Amino acid sequence: MRLAVATSKKKFKYGPIADAIIKSGIVELVSLEDQSKFHEYDHIIVFYNKVPIITNKPKGRIAWWMNDLRKPEELEVLSKYNFDDIFLCHKTYDDLYKEAYKKPLYFMPQCGHSQPREKGRLINWETVFIGKAEGKKYYHNDRPSVLAEIGKYTNLKTISGEGQTGDQCWIYNKSRYSLAMSFPMIEGTSNRLYNILASAGFCLVRYFPGIEKQFENKKHLVWFKDAKEAVELIQYYNENEDERASIAEAGFQQFVDKHTATKRLQNMFAIMQGEETKFRGYL
Repeated sequence: MRLAVATSKKKFKYGPIADAIIKSGIVELVSLEDQSKFHEYDHIIVFYNKVPIITNKPKGRIAWWMNDLRKPEELEVLSKYNFDDIFLCHKTYDDLYKEAYKKPLYFMPQCGHSQPREKGRLINWETVFIGKAEGKKYYHNDRPSVLAEIGKYTNLKTISGEGQTGDQCWIYNKSRYSLAMSFPMIEGTSNRLYNILASAGFCLVRYFPGIEKQFENKKHLVWFKDAKEAVELIQYYNENEDERASIAEAGFQQFVDKHTATKRLQNMFAIMQGEETKFRGYL
């Protein structure tokens, strides 16, 4: 059976999830802009944050893996589309997507990617955040203030504007604390959380509803609900290094067991083939 993931051309080079998909070795990566080869595959997953227009349907099913926070009304709700299933990375807008596209919808969060972590830039900070520090619309409007407050009590490095940070796994692995902060969607977060775990880094993540279904607090990672709690946790683990190291290792093992790109792809294709019915990455 031939399986493929379709994505836009720029994602071939820059997308961390696209890179993880390539490294999984279980599918071929094809261009969404060149659908002439789609008919050669049995099933295709389209990894795309816009509504995909399918002009050359594969033999089997085609699914849209949507990894964005936008509502359907913020996208172009087309009257003509040619996909069979939707995988959505959170559960906040399930009903909206079902109503807009009238297709079976499944929860499928993002995943992490593994890069070499043997070398990278000099780490001269304690805590790191990789991502845009400034707010974006209403999604991250309090991120600057939270980072500023945390930065008063720890040597905080913010890395932004690099696109795909090439030594990301090194940075997460060697930093004492790696922050994952996303807009709190229901059971939804960015791939930043999974990338930290993939790096065997200590993940200090802002709580989002349903995180406890995938991870155990203070075992696989540690979550906080405000800047004050994040600072208190940093201070605690500075004095309890063995616990910090144990959590980082357990988080990495949980990633390997449940949250790699290979696990996600196997899960989605099994659903498309009628072998499974839901996300398999819960505790």
